[in-house]
Amino acid sequence: MYKNKPVINIFTHNCNSQVLKEIFAGIEEEGLPYEISEMVYKDVDRLSYEASTNSSLEVGIGVNEYEVAIHVRQMKKGEYLFEYSGYKLKHMRVLGSNAARYAKKIPFKII
Repeated sequence: MYKNKPVINIFTHNCNSQVLKEIFAGIEEEGLPYEISEMVYKDVDRLSYEASTNSSLEVGIGVNEYEVAIHVRQMKKGEYLFEYSGYKLKHMRVLGSNAARYAKKIPFKII
């Protein structure tokens, strides 16, 4: 977790590895780096908020066993760029891509 390293932070707690693989693939398709950290707290709000505040790209993804949230530093805690409950793998790749697209300032893909 280095704030000056240009990455999208992904903070997780007890999440499905297949979900993460899809999120990673979406970010990689957009050509941006990411860094993953397993955290002790499980609240997706806190995971995504702290991931974004520790990212030099100002984008963070929080993933727990039930939810995924994308937060950007300019938003208040509890607000999300995207939030998704109940995993559908095809949507996870798009969420990863959209996190990267926000950092690149290009239009989002539609889920």
